[in-house]
Amino acid sequence: MEASALRKIRKRNRSVAQRNYTAERLFRWNSRPPHSLSSNLRRAERLMREDGQFGKAVKALHSNGVASVNAETIQSLLDKHPVSALPAEDRCHPPDSEEDFDSPSITAKKVIYYLQSFSKGTACGRSGWRVSHLTEMCGFQNFLSDFTHLVNLLLSGKVPKSLAQLMVCGNLVPLLKKLSA
Repeated sequence: MEASALRKIRKRNRSVAQRNYTAERLFRWNSRPPHSLSSNLRRAERLMREDGQFGKAVKALHSNGVASVNAETIQSLLDKHPVSALPAEDRCHPPDSEEDFDSPSITAKKVIYYLQSFSKGTACGRSGWRVSHLTEMCGFQNFLSDFTHLVNLLLSGKVPKSLAQLMVCGNLVPLLKKLSA
């Protein structure tokens, strides 16, 4: 059998496996047991014991769970949070001459200060990295200087437009809410 034919078969098999995996995850999500008071209590206890997050524990006690993933839920999320276009090109970059634009900068010491000012247990962004991960990584000198350089690049507005979608997006979680009478 030719190498190109083998590649096509492998690609098709990977595609079928990915569809099956996605379908299985969706089935497991939609067939999970209904949210109960006991699951809220377990989550609240874990938040208090492991993280000392009493405010989040109280919120967990009042939680109604997460909505099922279906067309209605997705449409509801899109209605409430419409997709918008990226900013215009001229708003993404500072003026060409350095004299016209004096960009702010920040020191490594201030980066650590601001990272440590986040509340404990702050949610992660699209990358999956939590503030606690970044704080731990700042213990390594090379990381701290490179991360400070990245922050200063963001502050200067000289970030490539190709990164804009990654920088200005977020995840939506469809939480169920109690209906008021």
